[in-house]
Amino acid sequence: MRYIIILLLLSSCSPQKRLNRLVKKHPELINVDTLSVHDTIHTETITADTVFKDTTFLRLLRDTITVVNDRLTIKQYYYRDSIFIQGECKGDTLVREIRVPYKYIQPVTKTKTPAYMIILLVGLIIILILLGIKSLRE
Repeated sequence: MRYIIILLLLSSCSPQKRLNRLVKKHPELINVDTLSVHDTIHTETITADTVFKDTTFLRLLRDTITVVNDRLTIKQYYYRDSIFIQGECKGDTLVREIRVPYKYIQPVTKTKTPAYMIILLVGLIIILILLGIKSLRE
């Protein structure tokens, strides 16, 4: 009798096996959804400057010149005997959205066990108990 009870307890399925069997029988339970992840990158402002000594060729560049293009600003000006060039690139924030698909399983409401299954199970247990008692008497 002990061996039968131990065998019944050890023969049960693991939750993973039951889930695999359920998904195999009902693939409509698995849904695919999309998760949106926002990735943000901040860039900092970069500045640089340089100086040239005044030569005959550069004497024509006495006016201040400023070039602005989007985030880039370049300024060239003359001061005493030197020509200065300054550049600045302003910082920016880049945001991108990454869409990641993933699968999830819908919860299933448990159905009620039919009455004939309960009666069959109780009858089987009673038969096993009676067989165990009969074997103990002999």
